[in-house]
Amino acid sequence: MENATSELKSNPFNGGKLMAGIFSYQVNLMNQYIEKGMLPKLPIDLDDRQSQKFIRETMGWIVEELAEAMEHWDAAIEIFLNQVYTEKEHKEKILEHLENLTEELVDVLHFYVELFIYSHIWDDDMLGYYSSHLKMEGYD
Repeated sequence: MENATSELKSNPFNGGKLMAGIFSYQVNLMNQYIEKGMLPKLPIDLDDRQSQKFIRETMGWIVEELAEAMEHWDAAIEIFLNQVYTEKEHKEKILEHLENLTEELVDVLHFYVELFIYSHIWDDDMLGYYSSHLKMEGYD
């Protein structure tokens, strides 16, 4: 794990493989939902009102998941600061909220990537943006 962490610190996008992997996984997941009729087929027409409504709904799901994540963060901090439980219970309750926080943040990532895909923004677009932004800021 230490090597993976060091590699990510020195190259946060792992040569584009990390972002491509996330997008690939999301496309596979989306295709399963599309086959079941639970998501619109790709590509969508961004000028179409129904497609725009779907994009807004997806943004709403992101906000909802972020709110749920914040609830778990606040609960973990509250428990940490108040320490009203035994040491073991204290640790267990904090870890439970942090696990739930992680789950909600993964959901946020899922909906964000889905939003990008439906908005015709792909992993190479994201990497291109980050690369040009970092160069503008004087980083390599």
